[in-house]
Amino acid sequence: MTHTVPDDTILHLQPNLSVRQSYDGSGTYQVTWGQGSQREYFQTHSPDLAACLATMPSPLTIENARSRLISELGLEHDTAAGLVNDLLSYGYFSSASRALTAGEQLWRDVEWDDALGFHMATRNMIWSHDYSGNPKVMTRCHVEHNVRPDTDPPTRYTPEVQTTVALPEPAIPDVDFHEIVRQRRTSRDFRNTTITLHDLSTLLAWTFKPQFPAAEPRYYATQSYSRGAPFTAFIITGGPRSAH
Repeated sequence: MTHTVPDDTILHLQPNLSVRQSYDGSGTYQVTWGQGSQREYFQTHSPDLAACLATMPSPLTIENARSRLISELGLEHDTAAGLVNDLLSYGYFSSASRALTAGEQLWRDVEWDDALGFHMATRNMIWSHDYSGNPKVMTRCHVEHNVRPDTDPPTRYTPEVQTTVALPEPAIPDVDFHEIVRQRRTSRDFRNTTITLHDLSTLLAWTFKPQFPAAEPRYYATQSYSRGAPFTAFIITGGPRSAH
């Protein structure tokens, strides 16, 4: 097999590379990189390959990448070499380094890696929301023109109330604000955990209840474009009910 790229060529990983297991029960793993509408991905049923790609060092040479695939996956030399070339041509590897901007690095400094990854994945999408004119709905298409629907938004859905639960007064966090910011995550997995009504009340109050300004709260702690609009939270629980 002939390879046109020298073995000592330096390779770099994308700064927004992510590897995750699919949620559809298929047992596949998705490896993604790139930004916005230029985002690329591929899927594999091999957890070993997914783990190898997720922990690949950067930068490294083509020879190093090939050796890592051989040692961790037990591939033959030519198979590993072909896979490295495929990953390079597809964009997983890049011959040019892409440094983080100062703002992106700040997100890394406060450990918002998941939020940064989401931001990079959705940045410069073909369709994006534009609230600059404060309309009910405005969407920017291909950054050429704004599209505003002529009809009013649908009426608010009002579910049938079966049971009402009175929540206790929410707690006031006693943790330093900067520590709360540092521990912030875009999403968390609460499966197989428990939560008290007091904790739930505190969580809902600080995410779905206006908090600022103190004299006349109308802005939310976690919503950038709320402009005082109401939100509805849906709590999904499962498992055995507590006797308390």
